[in-house]
Amino acid sequence: MEKSVVEIIDTTIKIGLGSFIGLLGTYLMAKLNHTHEYKKDKSKRFLDSLEVMTLDIEDYTHILSKYLIYLSSSVDNRALLESDKFKEIENECFNKSKNLIIVESKLKLMNLAPQAKLVFEFSKVLDEILSIHLNSDNITKKNIENKQKIFWDKRVELFDSLIAIYS
Repeated sequence: MEKSVVEIIDTTIKIGLGSFIGLLGTYLMAKLNHTHEYKKDKSKRFLDSLEVMTLDIEDYTHILSKYLIYLSSSVDNRALLESDKFKEIENECFNKSKNLIIVESKLKLMNLAPQAKLVFEFSKVLDEILSIHLNSDNITKKNIENKQKIFWDKRVELFDSLIAIYS
């Protein structure tokens, strides 16, 4: 059985066309998988970054809460402001405050300017709280409670904004 030239060319074209279709399908599937994996990885990194930033904010919130407890107690006992424990907590507040600047920068890099602005406003409230004890006339229960309320309100506003993004 001899095959004619036309049959050989026909078979060659069919094999070549089938190979080309297979190659094209493989390429498209690989590209789709890569794109999907890239988006999935990017989303995971985004959420992980938000979680780390949230932990940084909460860490600072905890330290500032201790500071506020000492500050509130100092209304009745001014000697607490001179105690080593108060100075230790105060130093810890100042040292950890850089984390808020880092969080603000990360949010800006992630193109989350409204949330970065909320962190900035939150840090300004914290600065005001940290400066209360510098003027002993400011150390009143009412002033501390007012600052504490502003602090918690800003914290809630910030976290509500972050939760909206995280969801």
